[in-house]
Amino acid sequence: MGTHGYRLHRKDRSVVRNKKGGGVALYVRSNMVSVEWEELNIKHCERLWVRLYVNDVDFIVVGVCYRSPDADENEISQLFET
Repeated sequence: MGTHGYRLHRKDRSVVRNKKGGGVALYVRSNMVSVEWEELNIKHCERLWVRLYVNDVDFIVVGVCYRSPDADENEISQLFET
């Protein structure tokens, strides 16, 4: 997925809770190599981690997160674990 020179990474709230709307998104310029870090993205909370490669081996990690006002203690705990 992409739009006007950017690649969209997203995690919808429906993956976390059985609700519509919400979630987190991160746009990365399409000329950069970006890969979602699945090992960090498996927990059920609204956050998304992406590796941005600066060459074939080295990368930096970028993440976005959101804690909704009605998040339960388990969701908050998982958010801080990552």
